[in-house]
Amino acid sequence: MPATSITAVPSDVTTLGAVPVITQDGSTLTVNPAGVSYQWYLNGAFLPGGTQQSWTATENGTYTVLVVDADGCFSNAADFVFNSTSIASTQRDGFRAGPLTDALQLFAPQAGLLRMIDARGREVMHARVSAGQQSRALPGLAPGAYTVVLNGEGARVVKE
Repeated sequence: MPATSITAVPSDVTTLGAVPVITQDGSTLTVNPAGVSYQWYLNGAFLPGGTQQSWTATENGTYTVLVVDADGCFSNAADFVFNSTSIASTQRDGFRAGPLTDALQLFAPQAGLLRMIDARGREVMHARVSAGQQSRALPGLAPGAYTVVLNGEGARVVKE
């Protein structure tokens, strides 16, 4: 009887990379490991222009950042509390969004243009909204991280 041989077949295995971590140097916050795109948030609100690996904090609060890697996978850094006695804290109240399922629940303190942007920066929805509590249907929206912006103020939502 002939001997049987086993041949190993190489395969690619994708694993989750390291969880992003925010570090501080003065008022500069930096997230590592590096990705290909970023979105920074303060107290859960979208920071316009916060699309680099580092962000200069100008307000006290809880910062986080969404990091997208070269494979299109995204991960959120753990919350980082920035507190400097030389920087006045501001109160952010009003616009709230989430949870995100097949509909987006939101509270708009005033009427305006609502935009939803995916993790790659593409606008996937825009609509005029009135002030108050409301829901917007989003059938067929792909799982992932999204930024919802109303009149320049934003919120991060994730559809699983």
